[in-house]
Amino acid sequence: MFMFLRHHASWFWRMMLFGGVGLWAWGSILPAFAESQPYQVGDIEITNPWARASPTPIAKAGAVYLTIQNRGHQQDSLVGVASPIAAHSTLHDHQLDDQGVMRMRPLGMLALAPGQKVTLRPAGRHVMLMGLKAPLQAGETLPLRLIFQRAGTITLSVPIRNFTHK
Repeated sequence: MFMFLRHHASWFWRMMLFGGVGLWAWGSILPAFAESQPYQVGDIEITNPWARASPTPIAKAGAVYLTIQNRGHQQDSLVGVASPIAAHSTLHDHQLDDQGVMRMRPLGMLALAPGQKVTLRPAGRHVMLMGLKAPLQAGETLPLRLIFQRAGTITLSVPIRNFTHK
């Protein structure tokens, strides 16, 4: 009986030690992929902003993705975007042309009806950063200013994720 308890006690402590190390490692990694706290400006809420890391050190363009929700009772519009890390920042969308080819097109603004939620995502609407002053490095953040017609202006701190992250 004593050998049985000694063997299982040893197993228990090994599991506690290695299991604890595993939980600590996951606890260190997971926050990088967790959603950030929402940003609020007027009736507009912005959640989960992220930018794709540059695929090469010479890349001159990048993209930012996020979700915007109009929690108010009046229409608002995202009328401008800006970042000091790029020469130009604009809203873009991917659309199929007459030949079935996906093309990127600039958007003048993004209208948000009351209660509407819009997600800017890869292969869809996004913020295009052109003329990057330096490549976007995973693990860093970039400042992004969003300008709304009614709600005003807010600056986000956007985490940059690996190119393959979706």
